[in-house]
Amino acid sequence: MTKLLSCRALPGGGPVQAAARLLTNPPDALGTAQAQAVAGCRGRDVLIATHGFNTNQQDGTVNLSGWEPLLTLPPGGQYFGYLWPGDSVWLHALIYPDAAKVAMDSGDALAAWVNQNLTAAASVSFASHSLGARVVLRAIAGLNPGVRVRRLVLMAGAVEDTVLGNEFAAAAKRVEKISNISSSQDDVLKWAFPLGNSISGIFAEGHPFWHAAIGRDGPASNPPAPAQLDVVCKLPDTWNYGHGNYLPPSPAPAGYVSIPFPLRVDCPATPAVPYAATPAGYQTAPNQWAAYWTSAWSAGFVSTRFP
Repeated sequence: MTKLLSCRALPGGGPVQAAARLLTNPPDALGTAQAQAVAGCRGRDVLIATHGFNTNQQDGTVNLSGWEPLLTLPPGGQYFGYLWPGDSVWLHALIYPDAAKVAMDSGDALAAWVNQNLTAAASVSFASHSLGARVVLRAIAGLNPGVRVRRLVLMAGAVEDTVLGNEFAAAAKRVEKISNISSSQDDVLKWAFPLGNSISGIFAEGHPFWHAAIGRDGPASNPPAPAQLDVVCKLPDTWNYGHGNYLPPSPAPAGYVSIPFPLRVDCPATPAVPYAATPAGYQTAPNQWAAYWTSAWSAGFVSTRFP
């Protein structure tokens, strides 16, 4: 069963709890389950993944739990999903204060949990989807100096394209290697950020408030991204990778089976669809799972970066 951390106060919407905790059913009143989970991280490489905005607790649980079987982590790897109240922010407010505050507070809660519980881990890595990018970057910024941060993979990041070079430049330098996956077919990010908002036409490139999303157009060249940005992966348009393609569907369709990609999975050199390494179960229609090969690919990409 997937280990899930949470800073949610409510299953839907609601505020951020200052203290993250291991989510158990029934609740772990004595902290026994959390103590066991923490002990299991001693000397191991931990991967923490989180979802994006507009995701309640049930959907986040499905997304992150369904992603774990698609990962191929090394024997010393330990996976946690992180739930936060991303459904308490409005889609078109992604770069404005309300959305930022929820994500930042959630990042603070995650950093506090890692600082308190993962001091004996060999390393900590992060993967994020959408506005979860701001959550994990904020968490990295709050980690104690002794925490080794090996990897960060940003998928469809709903943050500004300048974020690694200015707002979170110091956090980015804490990470040994960073990968960014973006897709110009991500229409959610197109309309959530001024670059693609052709209706308003308020912002133009060079304007102080002009921003593209790092998950749609990749990192900006000015200010330059840190040297830790190891892989910039822009997915082919022919893959039609939308905002919801990175994590498994919620609810999962009847009969859905998780099939991991064989490693190694890299940013594609050719735009062939499906990707050459796509498992047979996802290859072609009318296979009912054909639409979900993308979440297996993103898990394979993260797994390839994790060792």
